[in-house]
Amino acid sequence: MAKSIQQLFRSSDLSLVAAILTTKKAELVSSKAISPYKFEFHLSPASVCIELERAYINDKLTVSAKAIADNVRLLKSIVKGG
Repeated sequence: MAKSIQQLFRSSDLSLVAAILTTKKAELVSSKAISPYKFEFHLSPASVCIELERAYINDKLTVSAKAIADNVRLLKSIVKGG
């Protein structure tokens, strides 16, 4: 069964989303164009993403820079359509 949008973590911060995905504790469920140059990413589970966001903001999230860069490229390819 699909999760409702209220149960998902939403962010338009490309670096944050890439860092969260790098942990492999959450998954990208969907993305949505907010404007021609801005996208909102929806991740699940929201509770895990909120914890990871706090760690990211407080500079406590330790993940590989290469893995983040790889995920940034992946997210950019998704929003560009391929």
